[in-house]
Formats: sequence, structure tokens, C-alpha cells
Amino acid sequence: MLLLSCVTAQAYDFADTLPTGQVLYYSMVPGGVEVVHPNANVSSGWVGYVKPSGVLTVPGTVSHGGTVYAVTAVGDYAFRSCTGLTSVVLSDGIVSVGNSAFYACTGIVELTLPASMTSLGDGAFSLLGSLSDVWMWSAVPPTTSSTAFYSTTLTGCALHVPCGAAVAYAATSPWSSFGSLVEGDCSAYIATEVNSPARGYVTGSGSYLPGSAATLTAFPADGFSFICWNDGDTLNPRVVQVVSDSLFKAMFFPLTVVHDTVMPTVYTLDVLSDNTQLGLGVGSAVLPAGSEVEVCGLPLEGGRFVGWADGVGDNPRRVTVTGALTLTALFEHQAVQSAEASAWSLTVDGRRLTVRCGVGERLRLFDGQGRCHATLTTTAEATHMLLPAAGMWLVQVGDGAAKKVVIE
Repeated sequence: MLLLSCVTAQAYDFADTLPTGQVLYYSMVPGGVEVVHPNANVSSGWVGYVKPSGVLTVPGTVSHGGTVYAVTAVGDYAFRSCTGLTSVVLSDGIVSVGNSAFYACTGIVELTLPASMTSLGDGAFSLLGSLSDVWMWSAVPPTTSSTAFYSTTLTGCALHVPCGAAVAYAATSPWSSFGSLVEGDCSAYIATEVNSPARGYVTGSGSYLPGSAATLTAFPADGFSFICWNDGDTLNPRVVQVVSDSLFKAMFFPLTVVHDTVMPTVYTLDVLSDNTQLGLGVGSAVLPAGSEVEVCGLPLEGGRFVGWADGVGDNPRRVTVTGALTLTALFEHQAVQSAEASAWSLTVDGRRLTVRCGVGERLRLFDGQGRCHATLTTTAEATHMLLPAAGMWLVQVGDGAAKKVVIE
């Protein structure tokens, strides 16, 4: 006797369990993988599988068999009828959502779509019963089918868009059908510190529009003198062009008396490069004796930092200024791009930069002379910055090679 059992054919190449316990299913596609429904015959539903539920974050990458794949899309019907989902976040790097991908996911209240999103298919988010907020991080409205939100009530839903994008979304269907359009905060925060509160204070901190100017003024207490800012700039007051959230620290030091003239004892710190085509020395300044500062060799694309001319290998390194000092960073050609350098990307639209990298990375912006204009820790996979002026700029993520940007 031949016993026949009815089984459902799988539609995926491999599965992966998220830290939150949900299991996602992936199929190989050119350039990476896409999230798919586990059953080849979608009409079979989730027989034999557990539907994802609760708060779901679809990752931007997934590891399988020792290889890390980019997750580029959510495929057709991938989460069809997952009624237990309440909130969905698609990570940066995902560019499309397929036909009926979240069809009849009636429990979803909130959606977050990344800056990389370019298209939504037919019925991608149709029949979502109680949608209240959609966070859309792309500055350009994605291309959508007219049925992308079919039978999903949008009149009570708020659409949140990036700074400066409200006009484009208001003029585009179906985004114009949302009950309210909320544009993100366009301001950047300039924070100030001092090396010791007893030595003085600084004015000028606050929120500013990117591209505007902020005037910072350092006021020393009696017996102290302002020497410089943490990036070596000695101007006071100082006007800075606002690029993004930034921190400026004023350095105050005691005065000394020389021949009845009150003056600080300062020394020149020169941080040089042995090959400016491959990297720059960062940290040159005029500093008072006893200052402890951080300097670094900043590699450019195609270059690699190999050490300092005095034999020290630390990068960045901290030095204590006890007299005039010259440090030279050594670089060599690097024929193969490092894994760290390839792990982040940079796009330019006019003077607007978008840096895509991991959350929690240190992101720094330098001008062509190697002076640091902004340092921040990323809070999202896409960070937007507005350059204050034309010229050459350098963007560094972590301690890897910086990428050049030339603004006409």
C-alpha cells in the first residue's frame, strides 16, 4: 500500500530567527535576499508555520552559512494575514514592498519605512484595520500603486516625513490622502562645554536651522584665559556654520605673569601627514602647557594609517603638550578596500549628505584642511547632514578611511 501525505511546498531558501523570537523566511535575489511567505502556495496560509506577531523589525542584513546578505525587499504576500502584528519597522537598505505584502494585517497600528524605500506594490498595506501612524524616512515619496493602501482608512492616520519633504508628499497620491502630514524637526542643536566650570562659561548653544550661523563666545573667569576650542580654533567670539548636532568645548587655563604682563604659556602642536593624498593629520592647535589632547591620522580612500613617525602606533592617540611638538602620521596605499570601509555608504544631493551605516557609529565631518566641523553618534541607519559651504569635505565613520565629497 502506498501512503500519500499532503505537504505544503516551501518557497524560501533559508529561515532566520530574530532576537525577538519571530522567524522570517528569505529567498535569494540579485544583490541580496528578500523576505518571503514560507509557503509556495500562498492560499495555503501559514499551515505548518507560526505567523510573526507583535512588534516586528525586518533587519537590513541577515547572516546565513557564514555569509552576510543585504535584505533588499519584502516580497509579495510575505506577511499576508499576520493579524497579530502591531507595529512594523523596515530597516534601511530595504527598497521595496511587494504586492499584498502586509495584506489584512489588521492589528498593525504603526509603520516605519526607511529612507531607502523606493516602491510599494499593489495592496502592499491593504486592509490594515487600525493604522494610526506611518513614519516615512525617505525625502522623496516612493513610487506606489494606487491600491497600496486599499481599504485602509487613512483619514485618521498621521504621516510623518523628513524635514523639507512635506510639500512633495502633499502633492503625491496616496500620501496626500493621509489625515495629517507631520514634517520632522529641521533644527540642529549646538552644545557647548568648558574644560572646567570654575574657569569660565560659553554662550551661543541652542537649536539652529542647518546652514545658519551660530556665534559662540567664551568668557573666562578671573585669573583664567580662553586659549582655544576643542578643535584647535582660537577665534573668540567664533561663528560656526551649523551642519548637524555638534559639540564645542572651550579651553580655559590659568594666566602667568611675565615681566608684569599677564599671559598664558602656550605651545604649537603641528599634526602633519607624510602623504596628503592618502591621509591627513588632525589635531593641529596652539595649546597651553599641560593640555592633554587627542590627535589622529585620518586615512582617505585608498590609504591606510600605519603609524606615527616617532614610532607610536595608537590612532587616535592622546598627547600632553609640554612644549612645541610636531607629529607626523604615516600612510601607505591600500589596494583592497577594507570591510569596514565598504560597510557604509554616502550619497549627495546638492549640499545634503546622507550617510548610511550602523546605529551607534561615530560619524565625523572634516573640511579639506582636516578641521573637524561635526562629531556625532548615529541614532538611525540613515543620517542626514547639510553642508554649510562649497568645497571639499571629508566624512568618516568609526576609525576607517574617510570619503571625499566635493560640493560645487
